[in-house]
Amino acid sequence: MKSSKKFNLGLLLVIPLIFAAYFLSVYFVYFDNKNDSLSVETYFAYKEALADSITTNKILFTSGSNNFLGIRAYQVEEAFGVPSVNMSIHAGLRAEYILDRLKQSLQKGDMVILPFEYSNFGYNGEPSITLNKYLLSYDKEYLNSHYDLVDRLKILSSISVLDLSNSIFMGTNENEENDKRIEYLKHINANGDMLNMTEHDSLKTKKPPFKLPVPFNLETTGLKSIKAFSAYCRENDIHLFITFPNLVKEKAYSSDKYQAYFDHLLIYFKQNNIDVIGTPEDAMYPKQLFFDSEYHLISKGSDLRTADFIELMKQKTDVLNALNAMASPKG
Repeated sequence: MKSSKKFNLGLLLVIPLIFAAYFLSVYFVYFDNKNDSLSVETYFAYKEALADSITTNKILFTSGSNNFLGIRAYQVEEAFGVPSVNMSIHAGLRAEYILDRLKQSLQKGDMVILPFEYSNFGYNGEPSITLNKYLLSYDKEYLNSHYDLVDRLKILSSISVLDLSNSIFMGTNENEENDKRIEYLKHINANGDMLNMTEHDSLKTKKPPFKLPVPFNLETTGLKSIKAFSAYCRENDIHLFITFPNLVKEKAYSSDKYQAYFDHLLIYFKQNNIDVIGTPEDAMYPKQLFFDSEYHLISKGSDLRTADFIELMKQKTDVLNALNAMASPKG
């Protein structure tokens, strides 16, 4: 009996120590040596440098990767004569982090256009391994300043033993990383757009319609993040517009349940004084214009999407007024 009690007591002492050792190892030793975090960091460094190099007012597009291969900033810049940068990178970074990160590239009078994925509109606090790995590898300052202890522990626990082992025993290779960075930027132009995507893959593009939040009419974490960012933009005289992501046009999206969700988003944005360009249907295109997902357009699709979006911008008085204000000399 005594030995059993000692064993149980030992477990009570040892188990917390094991978890503590693991969490400390993840925090101080783990580094994502796979491609996702390195590509994200490469794109952030490149695109933020582009935005920071512009001294006049500018248009910034940001979202996940749908707009990396969607509305082309260089064509918007040509159409309106306003410097424009495509800041979009990866939907797994989540709306809150994407928008917080964007603030450092903004100045008074700029315009922001958000073609967020539906996964970011519907995001309600679910863990994102993409974001967790990136924060632990490249942005611990944000991790420490924006998450409480419980959430930080959740993030640390999301790193698997295998990922930690790979980080410790495989390490990183600086020359290989530099080669990868060059490869990532090979098709990125001076406005942050990804070019030269020409091959359609029907198997990879064949996806079911995106999953609706349940219930769909809640104010999700993603929507709250957009609302908070809208308040930030008003306080700092930044012009903000929401639009919708490129998406394969599916029959399901004309059904009552999807139409109800689209109406919910439009009503939400109107109630919160967030200006919208276009409708969800304006951003839907035939499957053959996408190449490896329901969100990623080939170059022909990006050209069409951009031309259509420029027309939508020209038809919207609030956009034209904002562009005129951006072009006016500052007193």
